Amino acid sequence: MSQAQKIPLIYVRGFAGGQSGIDSAVADPFLGFNAGSTHIRIGPDDKPSFYQFESPLLRLMVDEGYQLLVQGSQETYLDTHEEIPAASIWIHRFYDPSASTWGGTPKEFRVEDAAQDLLALIDELRAKAHVDRVHLVAHSMGGLICRCLIQKILPERGVDPASRVAKLFTYGTPHGGITFDFGFGMLERLRDAVGINGAEIFGRERMYQYLTPGATAADEPPEDWDPRAMPADGEPFAFPRRRIFCLVGTNPGDYDVAHGLSSAVVGPRSDGLVQIDNAYVPGAFSAYVHRSHSGHYGVVNSEEGYQNLRRFLFGGLKVESALVRFRLPAAGCRTRRTRRGRRRSDCPSAACRS
Repeated sequence: MSQAQKIPLIYVRGFAGGQSGIDSAVADPFLGFNAGSTHIRIGPDDKPSFYQFESPLLRLMVDEGYQLLVQGSQETYLDTHEEIPAASIWIHRFYDPSASTWGGTPKEFRVEDAAQDLLALIDELRAKAHVDRVHLVAHSMGGLICRCLIQKILPERGVDPASRVAKLFTYGTPHGGITFDFGFGMLERLRDAVGINGAEIFGRERMYQYLTPGATAADEPPEDWDPRAMPADGEPFAFPRRRIFCLVGTNPGDYDVAHGLSSAVVGPRSDGLVQIDNAYVPGAFSAYVHRSHSGHYGVVNSEEGYQNLRRFLFGGLKVESALVRFRLPAAGCRTRRTRRGRRRSDCPSAACRS
C-alpha cells in the first residue's frame, strides 16, 4: 500500500427508519462502523465458515494509523483543540437532532439538512487538520447525503465539490433509488405518496429535489432523468466520477429485515434492499461482493468491503486488463475442441469461426 497523504475520513451511516429506529441508531457511538463479524459464506454450498473481521474502524486504525478522537463527544474534542491530526476518523451524527432520547423535541429529518451539517463538519476538519479535502465513506442512504452535498449544496453556493471532497466510497447506496421486483411501480407510488417512516426519500421525485441544484419541493423530475447519473466531467461543478467507488452487494438471502419480506419484494438481483442496477453511479469505479445490505453478513462489516475501501482510498496502483481478439459465441452456438486442443465452432456465423 502506498504512502498516500492521510486526510480526515468521515463516515456517514444509512437510513434508520422511524422514531424507534432513529433512537436506537444514536445509542451507538460509532453508528455501526465499529461492527465486525465472525461469519462468511464461501463456496457453492453457501455454508457459513468462521472468519473474524474486527471492523472497518479498527482496521483503519491498525493498518493506516488513523486516530479516533472523542472527548465526551466529537464536538467537545473539536471545540477544545485548535489542531487535529489529519489521519483521523469522524462520524457524521446527523440523526442526533431527530432523536427523542435527549429530552427535547425531535427535529424532522431532511436529507438537505444532513448534507448542510456535513459541510459544516468538513469545513471545521479542514481548518483544524490544515488540509484541503476529506474522504467520505457512506453506507446506504449516507451515500445520498454525500451526493446531496456534492451535487446540490456546494454547487448552489458556487463551490467546486472537488475542492472539499477527495474521494467518496459508498457501501450499498441506492444511487438509483429503491425499487421493487413486482407491482409495476404501484408499490413505489404508494410508498412515495404515504411516506411511511420517511421512505419517500428513495423515490425519484424526492431524489430529484435533493440532488438537483435549485430544485424545490414543488419540482418533479423529467421523464428521462436518471437518479444514478452525476454531472459529466467538464460540466460546471462536476465531481470527477473516477473519485467515486460503489461497492455493490449481491446476496439478498441474508438480509433478514422484516423477516425476509424486504428481500422478497426487492427481488433476487439485489443485496436484499437495493437492486444491483441501482447501486452504482455510471462512470464510477465499482465492485461486486456476495454480501447483503447489512447484518452479520453485510457489506460494511466484511473483509471484502474493507479491502476495496482501503485500496481505493490509499492504494497507489491501478491495473487494467482487456480481452483482445475474443468474441463470445452467438446464442445457441456450440464449440468443441479438436485433437490438438484447438477450439472449433459448429456455428455458421463467421464471427464465431474467426
